Amino acid sequence: MTDPRNVHPLAPHPGTAEEGPGETDNDPESVRLRSGIEVGAMRYVLGFGLVVALLALIAAWLFGYLPVAR
Repeated sequence: MTDPRNVHPLAPHPGTAEEGPGETDNDPESVRLRSGIEVGAMRYVLGFGLVVALLALIAAWLFGYLPVAR
C-alpha cells in the first residue's frame, strides 16, 4: 500500500467520482496490457525513426554531401 505521506494532497481519491470518467485499473493484468501496448508503440516509433535516418543518409550520399573515402 502507498504511504499516505507520499500521495499528493490534490490527487484524486481512488474509487470515487473525483477520479473522473472511467476507472484507473492498476491490477497486474491491466498494467501488463498497457505496458505491452506502450512497448509495441515504441517499436513502431523506433522503426520509423531508423527508416527516416537511413533515407536521410542515402539522400545525403546521392546528393554528394557525404565525403568519399579514396
